Amino acid sequence: MSTLLKVAPTEQLLYGRKSAAEALDLSPGAIDMLIESGALRAIRIGRRVLITAESLRRLAGADRVNVGLPSQLADNRWP
Repeated sequence: MSTLLKVAPTEQLLYGRKSAAEALDLSPGAIDMLIESGALRAIRIGRRVLITAESLRRLAGADRVNVGLPSQLADNRWP
């Protein structure tokens, strides 16, 4: 028997840049900076950049995030 991904029926797994920005109350540009710095995990499907829900939850729970200084995001990088 194979292991299936167990997800709540209403849980969204991936977010577009705009939706992720709204969820975190940030701009899409800030989301791009967080992706580039490694603080947010994103995947590309075709032309779309999608951010994982787990990554958003992890960032929202981070003790400190300084979007203005990407070099200081090292503590919050995705492993």
